[in-house]
Amino acid sequence: MGNKREIYLDILHIYRSDMIVTFTRTARRNFYGTSFLEQLKNVLLAFLKAFNVSIRSLFGFQKNHKKKLYQKHWLFVLGRNNYQSLRFINEFDKTTIYVTPYKFKVEGENIIKLEFANFFYLLFRLPLFISLLVKEKNIGRYWDTAFKGMGKYETALKILKKYQPQCITFSNDHTLEARALILAAQTLNITTFYIQHACIRSDFPPLRFSHSFLEGQDALNKYKSSGPVEGGVSLIGIPRMDQYIHQKNKHNKIHNIGVCSNLLDDISIIESTLTALIEAFPKIEFTYRPHPIDTRSISLPNSVIRSNSKVENPFKFLQKQDLIIAGNTSIHYEAASLNVHPVYFKFGNVNSIDDMYGFVANGLVQKAKDITELIEIISQLYKQKRALCSKAQYYNATLGTENEGKSQLLVANKMLELLTTFEEGSKHY
Repeated sequence: MGNKREIYLDILHIYRSDMIVTFTRTARRNFYGTSFLEQLKNVLLAFLKAFNVSIRSLFGFQKNHKKKLYQKHWLFVLGRNNYQSLRFINEFDKTTIYVTPYKFKVEGENIIKLEFANFFYLLFRLPLFISLLVKEKNIGRYWDTAFKGMGKYETALKILKKYQPQCITFSNDHTLEARALILAAQTLNITTFYIQHACIRSDFPPLRFSHSFLEGQDALNKYKSSGPVEGGVSLIGIPRMDQYIHQKNKHNKIHNIGVCSNLLDDISIIESTLTALIEAFPKIEFTYRPHPIDTRSISLPNSVIRSNSKVENPFKFLQKQDLIIAGNTSIHYEAASLNVHPVYFKFGNVNSIDDMYGFVANGLVQKAKDITELIEIISQLYKQKRALCSKAQYYNATLGTENEGKSQLLVANKMLELLTTFEEGSKHY
């Protein structure tokens, strides 16, 4: 992919998605500004940050991590979810190094920040940015992010040429910095691995890795629909679930229900839904779990337990539930893998996306279109809960096989095999 226009459109792939347009304003802010003033502010801040980082780098004020990073296996992390998804690789091989482009820290871990000093490359790419503004359809909705992305690819090339990593493992394949590094590594023939860390949406960018470790057939089918799949692929189940997968829910009745929300949901609808459910099922214990980055306030009935999603991982939460209620979130397939019955229910109509991940279409979850139907479904399951693990195998390939609970080992062994082959001169990427 030598054409710079194609490279930058690839880097911006997720931000160009028509699906994101239907998100709530709060959710869209994770991708781009939701008004001209917000976008202008984002551009000015990005310009000043790029200038500051580049000047500091030019005059030698940035730390040189060459001794730590040179020819090492990098684990690229953006936040806690990425870190949790990749930490098992570090446990198998302590020589691996965590890197991040953000101010992300984990107590007790050495996570090295990669400085994207892209100011001068950004200036160099301004003609391309202007060309995209003129020719690219719908760029007005994400022009601030397009501006922030300029020069990222060239900066990634510079970083990789300097530190020459042995390989890089990603668990996020669509943010600006991640995408720039992926494409730069491909240009320089540096081995890249991808480990899926959550359910895949149909608007994700195509796979461009030396080898991708996907959880199941669902992910592979969605990636195939987004473009040609480059490199090898292994379906290895869900590595982050290994230690929990043999602790499936064995209850045949409903005693505990978890209500899970995300940034697409209407808080007021969540509140009214919980109130109605408590009234309908006074003997059931309800727990509310917000998305980890959701800072919105919510008024919960006194009897509702609140899960601290910043601390309690989703599997420990799911172990306490017999049924969960959620809208467009990947926790549905994680719940089904543990035999916790998932019910799809959109908390309000603040976005037009229905069944974003295809869970309803694939028969994994039941859908309740309103509170009356939701209560009916719970009433039906109250006395006799159904087993769902067989349906979840489409999302979690190792369920019910001899490799169930061995996903981490499958990844570690395959990585070792591939790296050995590449080092012996058989590298094709």
